[in-house]
This record gives sequence, C-alpha cells and structure tokens, in this order.
Amino acid sequence: MLIFPLTNSEKQKAWRDRDPERARAARKRWRETHVEYRREAHKRWREENKEHVKEYSRKHSKQYYHGTLKTTRLRYIAQRGSKCEICGYEKCIGALHFHHILNNKTVYPATLTKKAKLSPAEQEELDSCVLVCANCHAELHEKERQSASRAACNDL
Repeated sequence: MLIFPLTNSEKQKAWRDRDPERARAARKRWRETHVEYRREAHKRWREENKEHVKEYSRKHSKQYYHGTLKTTRLRYIAQRGSKCEICGYEKCIGALHFHHILNNKTVYPATLTKKAKLSPAEQEELDSCVLVCANCHAELHEKERQSASRAACNDL
C-alpha cells in the first residue's frame, strides 16, 4: 500500500478542522498584521480590472440607484391614481406617501417601493396602503398618537 504525504493545503485544512477557533484567531491576526499588503493587493487588482471597476461604479452609483428607485416609486404612485386619496392633492409627486391602513405592518411601504418586482405577499401589503399627501399623512399619524394616548390614560 502506497502512502502519499499530505500536501500543504491538506495539512492546513486538517488543522482548521481540528481547531476552528484557533484557525479563526490566526486569520484575524494575519489580517491585522498585513493591512498594507492587503491594501497594495487591492490597488493592484483595481489597476488590472479597470473596466470591471468602472462598470460596477456605474451600476452602483447614487445617481443610477436613485434613478431606479424613483421610476419604481413613480410606477406605484401612478397605479394608485397619482393623487392624495383624502384631499385630492396632486401638485408634487414627491409629497405623496404610502400610509398603512392596517396596524399589522410586516413590511414598510418605503422598502416596498424600492423594489423593482414584488412578490404576491408584498404586492398585497402595498395594496393595503393608502396614497396620501404629506400633510394628510401627518394628520393621520397624529390621530393615531392621540387615540393611543387616550387609551393609555383610560387604563390608568
């Protein structure tokens, strides 16, 4: 029977498997002591992959990100009629908010309007919202706060 010696990578794997906590501490020490080396390696990688970096930056820049969000939000606002469902305000679309009618919030409307495509449950959540202007939205929340404080006073 032939016995082959373990390669370095096999030895390292066996060591990591035997004592994972010690291996984790060793990796942490290496990262802390080789900061400059890692920084230089990152610079080299960025120099060698300029096209990839440029494409990534373009896709993830704030301008691109906010442009996508804005069009998605506008689409949902257009589905709801593009005006406040209470007072009919329609001058500025930026002043329109989604307000939950039900108290059992699972996902906030602001996070839903950031998604390009919604699951059926998320679409149902958005459908349970009312499109209101900022002023009516503030008034609705004030009414909720007042009724909650009255209920708290009655409990005393």
